[in-house]
Amino acid sequence: MKLFKKSVAAAAILTAGLVSPSALAEKVGYVNIQAIFQSLPQTAAVEPALRDEFKDQIQEVTRLEKDIKYYMEKQQRDAATMSEAEKQELQKKFKSWAKITRQKPVN
Repeated sequence: MKLFKKSVAAAAILTAGLVSPSALAEKVGYVNIQAIFQSLPQTAAVEPALRDEFKDQIQEVTRLEKDIKYYMEKQQRDAATMSEAEKQELQKKFKSWAKITRQKPVN
């Protein structure tokens, strides 16, 4: 019986020594879903049709982005020298753009 206990203890010690702590740690991975979808052949076939279908909406959003960026920079740059009427006009533009982005459904 003593021999059996010693054998089990020796086996446990040897096994614990063979297995490193990093081998016991969980493996964590990252999957880039966007890269996977972009590399699919179906994506290459469908993408031109989607771009063509939504060309007008893409152009409108791009134009709005440029306008908003321009007027935000203008407000930051010229805020000290702007009249109260100019500031209110800019605020109206910002509010109208916010309203457009909330109300426009995607076709």
